[in-house]
Amino acid sequence: MSSNFTVIYDANIFFGAFSRSMMIHLAQAGIFRARWTEDIHKEWMDNLNEKRPDIGIENLQRIRGLVDAAVPDCLVRGYRSIAKGLQLPDEKDVHVLAAAIKAGAQVIVTF
Repeated sequence: MSSNFTVIYDANIFFGAFSRSMMIHLAQAGIFRARWTEDIHKEWMDNLNEKRPDIGIENLQRIRGLVDAAVPDCLVRGYRSIAKGLQLPDEKDVHVLAAAIKAGAQVIVTF
């Protein structure tokens, strides 16, 4: 079962193993179509590597590959030109909104 209801996962969804696993399982269930971007990956990986350098960047890259493989067609591309015309109180969130617009997402899932 696949849904046309599309959501964008923000970087903090991927930060913790429990929330990452839960949100991947929901996406695999077909309740909604989950999407994210390379920039979102970079954000959670950089933050987690800073807080938990003991995990190692190689392990984070492996997790990233598993996450992408778990949800077909998850990566949104071609959103950066949209970001140039957007303004938000936190400029670091503009790429997420741009990806949501590009993907036609109804919701941005974040903490």
